[in-house]
Amino acid sequence: MEIIKNRPIPPSGQNGRARLSKYDIADQMEVGDCVVVADRKEAAAVTRRLIRADKKATRRQLPDGTIGVWRIE
Repeated sequence: MEIIKNRPIPPSGQNGRARLSKYDIADQMEVGDCVVVADRKEAAAVTRRLIRADKKATRRQLPDGTIGVWRIE
């Protein structure tokens, strides 16, 4: 065991690592931006992330079977 001086404290999360999510991209979306996801479960997760950030979203099934999630406000 050793004493370490002046070491910065890492962000809280699992084992000192910052908790990252693949849905963090929703925080970077601007009005009119679209994210294409594979299934309804992922679309719901992106939509929830936008709604929790007080942003409005809509989603539509695309011709290839994927789902698009748009930020609308």
